[in-house]
Amino acid sequence: MRLFSGKNSEEYDRFIISIKESYRWILIFPYVLFLLLLVFIDVKTGHEISLSIFYLLPIALASWYFSGRLAYILSVVSAVVWIAADIESGNHYENTVILIWNSGAALVYYLLISYFLSKIRKLYEHEKDLARTDSLTGTLNRRFFYILAENEIYRAKRFYRTLSLAFFDIDNFKMVNDTLGHAEGDELLKTITKSISENLRTSDVVGRFGGDEFAILLPETGQDQVREVIGKIQKILMEAVRENKWPISFSIGVVTSKGNHTIDEIVKTADKIMYSVKKNGKDDARYYLMD
Repeated sequence: MRLFSGKNSEEYDRFIISIKESYRWILIFPYVLFLLLLVFIDVKTGHEISLSIFYLLPIALASWYFSGRLAYILSVVSAVVWIAADIESGNHYENTVILIWNSGAALVYYLLISYFLSKIRKLYEHEKDLARTDSLTGTLNRRFFYILAENEIYRAKRFYRTLSLAFFDIDNFKMVNDTLGHAEGDELLKTITKSISENLRTSDVVGRFGGDEFAILLPETGQDQVREVIGKIQKILMEAVRENKWPISFSIGVVTSKGNHTIDEIVKTADKIMYSVKKNGKDDARYYLMD
């Protein structure tokens, strides 16, 4: 099974959201069937046995997997249907106030469950996002980059395709922090990663490996194509550098593989090539084809 890959985890999130928006109303059909069955059982068992808790099942599913709005709608419907089933089962209210109270209590109960489950789900998604992205730049962190890279390597090997990985290091980045301040250094990193991400395919993956080190994984990209892509990115990055008057350049090591190597081997090779660029004047890119 292929993991989703993209410029960063936001691509994955947008994909999942689009699926939810397209299919969330399909939940209505099984919900109606479940509700009819539940009403039938509720009426047959009589008012002495309360089944109100079972009306929570579709509400909980909607809160967790779809949207809070849909869960609130189901909460109102469930509260109305439950009280109607309760009356139909033989529970006669002598005082209308009691009927109103029970109906309101059921509605508030369902709405509160919907609200808290939706909040918990959002917190869970936020924590999951933090676990796979770099908080400053929004790119993937090293761990999640490796997960996606391993998946792409498997595909390359299985379907006899090539992939390339570029390892970037920002030359003189420490000078920016020392002379212009860390705030300017952070702005530099965000500008650089944004410029890279905006000029890649959605299938390409960008990850931050360290303070000023980044990696780009380019699936189904051979040596000729990767030279063209990296050359384009170099020009775009240097335009951003000149515009902001940053005293930096970029040392880049690029490796192309047919999927016969692990992600560790590919990254180490690209890292080694990048350091050879730094030792020989910096501000350049070198390319290597792994056997």
